Amino acid sequence: MTLPPASRVAELLKARFPASDIDVMQESDILRIEVRYRNASSLFAVIGDERSLLLVALGASPEPSSSIPLSNERGRVTAGCGETSPDGMPRPCTSLALCVASDLVSQAVWAAQLARTLLEVPLPRRWAHVQGVAGQARSLAPILGGDAELLEASAWLHDIGYSLDLVDTGFHPLDGARYLRDGEHADRALCSLVAYHSCAIIEAEERGLAAELSAEFESPDARLADALAYCDMTTTPAGNVVSVNDRISEIAERYGPHSVVTRFIRKAEPSLISSVLRTNQRLCLAH
Repeated sequence: MTLPPASRVAELLKARFPASDIDVMQESDILRIEVRYRNASSLFAVIGDERSLLLVALGASPEPSSSIPLSNERGRVTAGCGETSPDGMPRPCTSLALCVASDLVSQAVWAAQLARTLLEVPLPRRWAHVQGVAGQARSLAPILGGDAELLEASAWLHDIGYSLDLVDTGFHPLDGARYLRDGEHADRALCSLVAYHSCAIIEAEERGLAAELSAEFESPDARLADALAYCDMTTTPAGNVVSVNDRISEIAERYGPHSVVTRFIRKAEPSLISSVLRTNQRLCLAH
């Protein structure tokens, strides 16, 4: 199998761990990685390619040795330390080795696995929705160029703030974006898309959280914000494609007339419809 280029691996890891000294060396059919931080040093070997990797900890202090298999199956990555939870998912691994491994797969694949871990079992309906939103995101690839993967990643992650493990303010765009920033050290553009998705700033105003959201996260690229709103607002809770008008009506009906969500969705309705129309126009022009 063809390994990822050593230079690419080094670039990814140095961006992820700027305070560490990192050496990546090609040795026959493996990549040897050494990560040094303060007085700790970890050694890894990567075997495989960018879509099918085995990362092995050769020796680490203070971490124990471990092997981390990575495999891409139907667009998702499975990652763990050899153990599985009762639902069959790999147990989360917070070791440096997994952090290293996560940077060797695509952003969208990583995002899909993270969303699956947080949503599939505790919130299956939400998981069905984000799968549909991600599918819509992939359909927009022709108009997004190099931003296609960023949009797909944001589609997978836009609703992770509903996870009970992440709830803080109770406002899912802000809670999800904070987790991505603080817990996953995710790309700033990705965090911004999640924080502002589908006119979230309007709901933040209704909840008294607009100042916090705008102080912590910069506004995303307008074209990508339109695209993510398109994906979200044309996908039902079950993950099926729907018109934006029907989606907005469904949200208002589901939450009821006195809900802050209903007040928000009615205020945001013109902007959301405009985002969908603009994205549709871009698709038409691309064809």
